Amino acid sequence: MKFSLLGSLLLPLCALATPVIGHLSSPTGTTPALRVYAWSSTGKLIAAATSTGQTVVRLELPAGRYRLFATPADPGVPLVYSGHTQCSTSEDAAGCSRHDLRWITVDRDVLVNVDINDWHIDDVQAQMLDRALHRKDGAGDADPSIAAPRFFEYPGATQLRTHATRLVGHDIRPDWRTRLAEALAAGHINFAGRASIVQLPCGTGCMAARILDLETGRITAVPTGAEQQGLLACPERLAYRRDSRLLRIAVDESDGNLLESYYVWDPDASRLRPIGRPSSPTPGHCLAARASISH
Repeated sequence: MKFSLLGSLLLPLCALATPVIGHLSSPTGTTPALRVYAWSSTGKLIAAATSTGQTVVRLELPAGRYRLFATPADPGVPLVYSGHTQCSTSEDAAGCSRHDLRWITVDRDVLVNVDINDWHIDDVQAQMLDRALHRKDGAGDADPSIAAPRFFEYPGATQLRTHATRLVGHDIRPDWRTRLAEALAAGHINFAGRASIVQLPCGTGCMAARILDLETGRITAVPTGAEQQGLLACPERLAYRRDSRLLRIAVDESDGNLLESYYVWDPDASRLRPIGRPSSPTPGHCLAARASISH
């Protein structure tokens, strides 16, 4: 009886997600890096990121009805969309005029293959997708740049499985070790659901940062360039969230321009993976720089 009850509880859990394989292509020949979305009938968005040249993406989706679409991932790229539409599988793709997103049904344990290759989404559909992605009138939301990656696309851990008791690694500056050890003991999660980003001084007008994995005690350097190249990291522009692995870094270059880059943290490898390309330099100074100049 106990075994039967346990089995009845586990079976639904094993079938919560179904693989959906999306086949990607581009009219230019080379498929750009994309953010691929499954948009459910209840309004939920499930996202996956691809690399340049990648033509297949796998999404794990709960049973339900979805519309699938994609948008280029590189910052600064125009907000165009590709989608799975009636024209995606049309024998006369050139003459097809049905560019509205097509619903697919995901059933448990039934593999689904779809083509996400129609780059002729009309304005009405594009505006609908802009609203779904919180892009006001196609001009982007409050993110620092138009096509910047969104935090929800790179979710972090849902809970801390264990709490490390010591720092791992010997190449830690002595004056930083104390601060990092204090952060480990405090256990304050402010990044990726399992880590703490700790800002550290590295000289006059210089701010460094480290990602402290509270589960393992391992440390990941944040590549602001401030320590090696004399660049000033902008503390107010280290953008991150407690529930996301995405990190945005803004750095003031020596010529006064602001450069913004995007990274995704891989906790298993203790490294930050760059995504997209850095945004074009724009004029601007850090608040810290203005403060140091005014005193």
